[in-house]
Amino acid sequence: MRTLRCLLLAISLAAAATVPTARAEDEAITVGFQGAAYGALPLFVASEKGWWAAVALAPRFVAYAAGPTQVAAAAGRNWDIGVGGLSTAVLGAAFAELTTIAPTADEAPAHVVLARADQVEAITRAPQSLRGQQIFLSANTTADMVAVACLRRWSLRRDELRIVNLAPSQIVTAFAAGNGTLAVVWGPYNHILAERVPVQPLCSGREGALALPGAVLARAAFLRESPGRAVRFLAVYLRAVAWQRANPREALELFRRFSAEGGLPLDERAAQAEIEARPLFASDDVQRLMARTAAAPSPFDRAFAALAAYLRSVGAVREAPDPRAAISDDVLRRLLADAALRSVATTP
Repeated sequence: MRTLRCLLLAISLAAAATVPTARAEDEAITVGFQGAAYGALPLFVASEKGWWAAVALAPRFVAYAAGPTQVAAAAGRNWDIGVGGLSTAVLGAAFAELTTIAPTADEAPAHVVLARADQVEAITRAPQSLRGQQIFLSANTTADMVAVACLRRWSLRRDELRIVNLAPSQIVTAFAAGNGTLAVVWGPYNHILAERVPVQPLCSGREGALALPGAVLARAAFLRESPGRAVRFLAVYLRAVAWQRANPREALELFRRFSAEGGLPLDERAAQAEIEARPLFASDDVQRLMARTAAAPSPFDRAFAALAAYLRSVGAVREAPDPRAAISDDVLRRLLADAALRSVATTP
């Protein structure tokens, strides 16, 4: 069912895109994203507004249910460029020659450790009582790293709890049925779970002192073969971010449509909470987060390296990818050097 919903969302996104006829072959672009993820909303906005045609791009959209399937598809050359989470960036660099070209949003606040509302007070008063209890999470993801950071705040280790590895939708079903003591999910699954059973957050990625930026990703071969298309894609993506910031009410309604078509309908309150928990990065933010020197890594480098080291520690990757090799500012520099595209990226 999730795969079908992703297919329907991709079809909807493609239908919204304004694509003139008789496009030259070098204008085609295949865009991969994870269905209904907030970091992918700018793709939907740009399609609704017809902005792809303005930079001579003819996008074809492919939605994936999760990061691992998106990474596997990239290894099979099934998409050229797209957006994903930080774990997709790290795993993509390790297994699929994906290059990260820009951060998308601060996703740390949207990763939360949840408990049932009637148990929060007891857990807060005596967090050591969690030893031996079940915690539902998606292993080898940013949620896993958030769980470790939050448990550390309570002087607990990951191996002191019983880990149950489930996909986010499975966590919602199992926790709502009365199983488990803690659930670690990212939005919008926390809102969906809250609609089914009273829950409260105990800790988030931000409170765990983590940086978890999402990422604009591209296959390394695509960047070598078609750097111009990557630059134009990033310009339109950043334009959509600028528009969302300038038009919050309309952006909220588009996000609700986007989520519903992706199979995760949200009411207005939940959609607004999700937007507030994932602030998107505009052009100036992207430049700041990617600023590195020969001696000092960028903030984006440091976030990538931290997750890569964690995934290596749990055996998800054999060697931690080097952020200086996996994250490239070449596309951003080309965009900033082009006055016309620079204007596109900053014009709501």
